Amino acid sequence: MAWRTLAMPGRSRAGSPWVLEESWKVFQQGDSDQDVLTKYRIPLSQWREFRDRLSLMNINAYTLFGNEEGLMETLAYKAIFAKS
Repeated sequence: MAWRTLAMPGRSRAGSPWVLEESWKVFQQGDSDQDVLTKYRIPLSQWREFRDRLSLMNINAYTLFGNEEGLMETLAYKAIFAKS
């Protein structure tokens, strides 16, 4: 899985100003006029807990991007990692 970064270099295909882009592409630009970009590295051992907490706050791929791909990612995560 490639690391992703939320960036705003233009408009996505869905018309949203927010674009999910590979981290290295955003960092590689080195644009001094670009907004501050902070990268958070979540240890794999804490990733699921982190994502579950975001989910409790209704922060997921679908609520961020509002497209079918985000919806499918959110549903897949819930189906695979649903707590019994």
